[in-house]
Amino acid sequence: MLMNNRNVGLILPRFLTIIGLITLSFFIVELPVHGFLSTYLGTFVSNPEILKGIKDIPNYLLFLIYSIFLLLNFKQIKSLLKDKVILLMMLYLAFVVLISVTRQYYTGGLATLIGFLFDTRYVVIAFNAYILFRFGDFDRQWFLYVFTRVLLIEAAILVILGFLQVYVLPRDFLTQFGYVKYETIAPYIEYKEGNGILRAYATTRGPNEYGAFMVLAFAISMAVKRRPIRRFLMAFLLLGVLLSGSRAALIAAIISFCTYLAYKYGSKVLFKRKVIFGSFVAILLIITILFASYKIPAIRLTIFHSDSSSSSLAEGSTEKHVFLAMEGIEYATSNLLGCGVGCAGPASRFSSEALISESYVVQIAQELGLIGLIIWVAMQVTLIAELIKNRSKGEYYFSIISSFYGITFIALVLHIWTDELVALTWWMFAGCLLGNEEYRNLLLRKMREKRKHNKKATRIA
Repeated sequence: MLMNNRNVGLILPRFLTIIGLITLSFFIVELPVHGFLSTYLGTFVSNPEILKGIKDIPNYLLFLIYSIFLLLNFKQIKSLLKDKVILLMMLYLAFVVLISVTRQYYTGGLATLIGFLFDTRYVVIAFNAYILFRFGDFDRQWFLYVFTRVLLIEAAILVILGFLQVYVLPRDFLTQFGYVKYETIAPYIEYKEGNGILRAYATTRGPNEYGAFMVLAFAISMAVKRRPIRRFLMAFLLLGVLLSGSRAALIAAIISFCTYLAYKYGSKVLFKRKVIFGSFVAILLIITILFASYKIPAIRLTIFHSDSSSSSLAEGSTEKHVFLAMEGIEYATSNLLGCGVGCAGPASRFSSEALISESYVVQIAQELGLIGLIIWVAMQVTLIAELIKNRSKGEYYFSIISSFYGITFIALVLHIWTDELVALTWWMFAGCLLGNEEYRNLLLRKMREKRKHNKKATRIA
């Protein structure tokens, strides 16, 4: 029997569904080239900083529109209030607003505004995607198919551009597009300043963001059904990770691959001969690399970002990361109420004192204090638990789950959730999957079929 609107429940009006689809599609297409576009177009305006944040306006406008719609239909959304993920998202956003308003005196208006964008925009886009997929009337599976294919194509193009950037193009090629070190984005980035060996980042803002995006694309490529294409994409995207020179991204890719296998195949995968042999080879490879790092400068530079002039493998970049993280933890533990939104992380460069901890988790603890950190962690844990619970719905769930563990590792050592490409893409994808209810999709599909049937009958009559 065909179902009517009452059986399905609340449905977004068609124009709100279209607005949502256009907004998400805009981000899917624009984010991989946003760093390049904002830098190049910034050469034509007096205040180029505006271009960096202007793309966030559609995200917040859609959030406002959907929030008003839900409030106007409050009686019909009681089930939404039982969703722990959404409740924690709202609690987190409310807490960030509270801290922004009450503690902006300590950080300044501009740093607070930029910090607010960095700390909320990924949660906002996840909420928008969730509402669209939960209440919108459209073909969700088709949208997810296009979303993932476009993302994989974009990632493959970025790998090609990254290869050209490192091995073919002049190192100052991007200078003509407004790239200026310390002002916009550096036209090239080396493993260690002055050594002449470049790291890839193509049209993104830097090698670490580039590498993290490759990890997300790598996880999604594991869900491709055709084995030859899947294997090619995985190898090709892993090349992108290596071109970035990001150690965190390389470790994250390994974590994503292992967790994907673990969740898809369970404990039985541990006893497969290929896995046992592969693990043995991997251990030998790691030991070999460690020993080779003392003798071969290229390996030492690539893995540890250290050269032969350094007294130890950890001296330099690694040592700096550890020092800044420990310094940030010490600051956070001595300021349990937080120093305010924008007082730490990349946004703090716009305040009187920059607090860079090289860790997004530490940044949240510094900005929002112990209470804010607990809410943020609870939101993440609840979100991933919900995705794990629904992993039987399809391969995409395994991809988003496995990439979460990898990117979470990166968040421990870098400010990765402040990078719009990785943050907005991952959370948008997660929001889509959270709102993707199979039973409701079936009812909506039957409704669409019924409307088409009625229109055909009307034309015949």
